[in-house]
Amino acid sequence: MLGLISAIVGAMSGASVGFMQLFIERNSHDIFHFIMSFIESFWIIFVIWVIASIFISSYYVRVMKTTVEGLNKAPDWDKIDDLFIKGLCYIIGLILLAFIFLIIPIALYLFSSILASINETAGLIFILLTTLFFILSIIILWFYSKLAEVNYSVRGFLGFFEFGKIFEMISLKYIILLIVIAIIELVISLIVVVPLDTIGTFLLVLAYTNKNITALYIAIKNIVLCVINICNFYLAVFSIRAVALYYKDRKGIE
Repeated sequence: MLGLISAIVGAMSGASVGFMQLFIERNSHDIFHFIMSFIESFWIIFVIWVIASIFISSYYVRVMKTTVEGLNKAPDWDKIDDLFIKGLCYIIGLILLAFIFLIIPIALYLFSSILASINETAGLIFILLTTLFFILSIIILWFYSKLAEVNYSVRGFLGFFEFGKIFEMISLKYIILLIVIAIIELVISLIVVVPLDTIGTFLLVLAYTNKNITALYIAIKNIVLCVINICNFYLAVFSIRAVALYYKDRKGIE
């Protein structure tokens, strides 16, 4: 899931770079042409990153599978067609899981809006309770999806939906493991990602007032994006292997 999130964030950031380039360099008052150029550049970058995320996600699946099988070497990037299909199924599976776990809270939010229009006090109370339920659902989805991803790598697409078996594998040790992984990821983000983003933001502000550093801003922004996505990739591999090793241990796989 982290690979998919980082790919989408990268796509949005890349689109932002394109937007800023257009915004700073264009002095034209043709607003329609400006908007259409932005939309065109956004979708091109977004499509490229979505395709890339499919292959990266599939590679994560291979990492899970080889880890469960006890192999300590990085899997190959061969069989491109297999990579694409499994990566696409991986993303579809995660989307379906999100739908299953979050459809009820979303429906309750819609009901809360209707209730609030009838009785404001009751509606606000129901919205508060629904928000708490929504947060709980996200937490449960987070714990469930990590093991479901590994189960998918071993058992195929239906492995996402073996709810009984996967919930049985969730233990206090597993919860602590995910919390520790999240803390490690947060610390590394604070050390690496936040300073790089700060530099990018600083240059962005300067680019507004000085067109001469536009090229410098774009170059550094792209470098920052590359470094962030590389960090996200290796953090994802680290967390995936940790969960896969836990899965292997719970299953008693030698």
